[in-house]
Amino acid sequence: MLEGFTGTPISKLLMMTLGLNSIITNVMSWKPYLGLRFSPHIVRDHQYWRVFTSMVAFRNSSELLVSLILIYRLRILERLFGTKKYCSFLFMATFISKSLEVFSLFFIRTKLTNVFAPGPFGLIAAGVIEYYSVVPSSFKTKLFGFMVSDKAFTYLLLAQLGFIQFPFTIIPLISGMIAGSMYSNNVADIQFWRFPNILNKSFAHVFGNILFSGPLSPRGTETLPQLNNGQRSGFSIGLDSLNRNNQTQNETQQTNMRPVAPSGNNTGQSIPQDDITVEENILQLQAMFPDSSRERIIIALQSSNYDPNRAASNLLEFP
Repeated sequence: MLEGFTGTPISKLLMMTLGLNSIITNVMSWKPYLGLRFSPHIVRDHQYWRVFTSMVAFRNSSELLVSLILIYRLRILERLFGTKKYCSFLFMATFISKSLEVFSLFFIRTKLTNVFAPGPFGLIAAGVIEYYSVVPSSFKTKLFGFMVSDKAFTYLLLAQLGFIQFPFTIIPLISGMIAGSMYSNNVADIQFWRFPNILNKSFAHVFGNILFSGPLSPRGTETLPQLNNGQRSGFSIGLDSLNRNNQTQNETQQTNMRPVAPSGNNTGQSIPQDDITVEENILQLQAMFPDSSRERIIIALQSSNYDPNRAASNLLEFP
């Protein structure tokens, strides 16, 4: 299993920056500079820099806590996309959502659009939409007569974040959802945009030692604890049992291959009893997750009732 921030330097940087900015603005009494109002900030004072400062920090600790939990849960997107694509996604989501906020600020004159709650609401909302689109659910269960998945907790956190300063978070959240939907549907090929390589190299050179994780050492059954007097641990014995059961099941499936009597268009070739055997699922998952051991993949398959999609989701969250 990967550590919390292994392979997710951008998520780590985002959480560190957001938390540090929120603490500094509260300690230094800079919270008045976070607000963004059409009047008087834009119309009378022409303080256009507030468009940027309105998304760098939160005003209260409740919003900060919920947002940090959400960003931590969304780090799976960085592992799925890769750091470069995830960084590009964050930039495009922020740019599109903030542009929509400014558009509504100028052209939609209502009480809801006269003032916006400070904080990166659009960025987080866009991340949740992308999380909904690309991350499969590990399980589903019935709650109060409705089917809910394990991802429902993330959606509830986003709703909680929106209700803290309701209704001034409506437009930022809607703008972020629109930005996330545009990215998911690849409007104007925005999924293919990337930062120049020189910026990526400069970022890795400056922050690499702080944010990037070291290479993972390969783990196998040799790393299991050794007991005295030649005894073996229960976990090691369980893994051997899993392998034996899997081998026996494969042999049984191969034995059950029966010829089809030729009739009509049938060719008389032997067909397997199941379309995809367990061994084929294991090989497929090993190709998708080369860093995961065979034993870990077998455990993921068994815990997901041999459903390869749920097993892949399990390995994606806990490799």
